[in-house]
Amino acid sequence: MLRISHRFYARSTRLLVKRHFSANARLLAHNGATIFTLNQHLVEAAEFHGITSSSPEKAVLFQSPHLADSESNATLPNSLVALRNWFSLHSESAMVEAFSSYFKEHLDLFVPYELVLGSGKEALLRAKHLVEFLDALRESSEHGHFYPLLAKLVNLEQLRNGVVAAEFIRFDAPLALMDAALRYNMPPRPPGQRISQLYIAQLPLSDLPQPLQHDIPTPACLTAPASPDASYAADVYNSSLWLGLEPTFTPWHRDPNANLFRQLCGVKTVRMMPPQPGRRVFEQVMRGLGQSAANTAIRGEEMMQGAERQAWLDAVWGPSAPEGMLEVMVRPRDMLFLPKGWWHSVRSAQGDTGDLNVSVNWWFRWRNSHPRRFQTKVESAPRPDPDNKKGQC
Repeated sequence: MLRISHRFYARSTRLLVKRHFSANARLLAHNGATIFTLNQHLVEAAEFHGITSSSPEKAVLFQSPHLADSESNATLPNSLVALRNWFSLHSESAMVEAFSSYFKEHLDLFVPYELVLGSGKEALLRAKHLVEFLDALRESSEHGHFYPLLAKLVNLEQLRNGVVAAEFIRFDAPLALMDAALRYNMPPRPPGQRISQLYIAQLPLSDLPQPLQHDIPTPACLTAPASPDASYAADVYNSSLWLGLEPTFTPWHRDPNANLFRQLCGVKTVRMMPPQPGRRVFEQVMRGLGQSAANTAIRGEEMMQGAERQAWLDAVWGPSAPEGMLEVMVRPRDMLFLPKGWWHSVRSAQGDTGDLNVSVNWWFRWRNSHPRRFQTKVESAPRPDPDNKKGQC
């Protein structure tokens, strides 16, 4: 069961959605966030809509059962085939994930990278490790061609002299660079000497090679068509892969549509708030920075560096975070539903510096195909048919 910090949740809890779903699931509510615990990997489409269309809307964590020691990834459903195909344990004792030989067949794919060096003493230490990584690349017969690109991007000579010219860098390079960094970080190299905060952020799933796209299909609860028994269908308009070396961080923002987020490798913590209180946090930070808070759209690189990056970290993740801040931990195979307009920030959790962390998400809108026949109240949402195996996440 998910552990929830009492700092962020009221002691009193109550059911916020009518128990119209299957008996093998448990639903708990905590001051605006709902934890939906499944005893199976799949949730039916009608069930999913009933749970996520409550009014007022609630964030919902679908906790998937975790494999017992006697189970194998081979038993996972098709919606989780990436877990079976993409990763392998490099070190079973340390539970360190590496890319599988199957995944490495696609390392020539060009992808967008982010590299965070930061500022202060932390930046100097991270710069030292980056210089050591680049020196290793230069001597590598397999990955030496990455050295000139990265040496120019980070201004290597200045880094050698302890000068960090850029706190945040974006560039395009083959997926093989992430593999090289991950292999560099493998034991026996200790976490304190690894390359970190190299991130492939928001890579459209449609840009992946067809075999990799096939491994992470859109959950069936979002692709199931409308029917007489389930009037609502989901229109998925975008999806992304998030793959990086811990620690990873996405600053405070909101999405214009509903978001279904699934964790594949590593663990992430999400802090979130409904639209109005979330906007107040945004406005408070912007006023503190002496900037206008009129535009609440997702902002750019300024959120990832300097005083603004630190301001978001302090406001959302620091000890002065608002009492109404909600927090959930998303583990491999779990899914988190975030309603339209909910503010949130995401960071990796529990792993060591340089460990692999991978997530995928889908943005979607609900479409009512039979508006005259469907009542919007959660209580009137259709009951899932236990014998119907179609349309499941």
